[in-house]
Amino acid sequence: MKLNMKIGTRIVAGYVLALIVVGAVGVVAYRSLAELIDTADWVTHTHLVKETLAGTLSAVQDAETGQRGFVLTGEERYLAPYTDALRTVDADIARIKDLTPDNPRQQERLNNLRPLVTGKLAELAETIALRRQRGEKAAVDVVLTDRGKNLMDDIRRVVAQMDEEESSLLRERDAKAKSTAQFASSSLITGGLVALVLVSIVGVLIQRSITGPLSSFMQFVGHVGEGDLTRQAKISSGD
Repeated sequence: MKLNMKIGTRIVAGYVLALIVVGAVGVVAYRSLAELIDTADWVTHTHLVKETLAGTLSAVQDAETGQRGFVLTGEERYLAPYTDALRTVDADIARIKDLTPDNPRQQERLNNLRPLVTGKLAELAETIALRRQRGEKAAVDVVLTDRGKNLMDDIRRVVAQMDEEESSLLRERDAKAKSTAQFASSSLITGGLVALVLVSIVGVLIQRSITGPLSSFMQFVGHVGEGDLTRQAKISSGD
């Protein structure tokens, strides 16, 4: 009974340790997975900001192209991009503001961008009105002042700064995702090896606990078979 209790205790202790290691590895894996999911969400968020910025710039550029086409030809069909920009640009800027509330630098740049876009659209509206009311020359004279060009250059500059900020964040989050994945992978491998070693040690201890007493008993049986009845059976625990 005492021998069986010793063997049972070793088995339980060994497997409990192995389970603790496996449990710890599971916790690490879960936390790493949660971090990866969070990082993936932030990467998606950053891409969304970049796409919205690109869409805003593209809309204003298309509006300017449409304005130039209308000023030169007087055909209303060229103003479709301008009309689309009037409908979407404010919503895009508001969306960027909602996406970057935790980034003071981006909020400051956005506050600079909004009046530039508003000024550019106003300049386009002015030249369009002049083309309709006073003809091509009056509109071209306004275009040639470079007021619209300067506004467009400032818009491109601010958008480029905001895009670079998001690209920098994207690089940081990508590096964090790789680091987290590597940590999770190494933890799983290390934890698996430790658990395997523990299970192997338990197996060896069990084998010693069984083979030691069995060997002593077989020796006793051998002596009895040889007619030696003076010996007593000595069964050790294998320690």
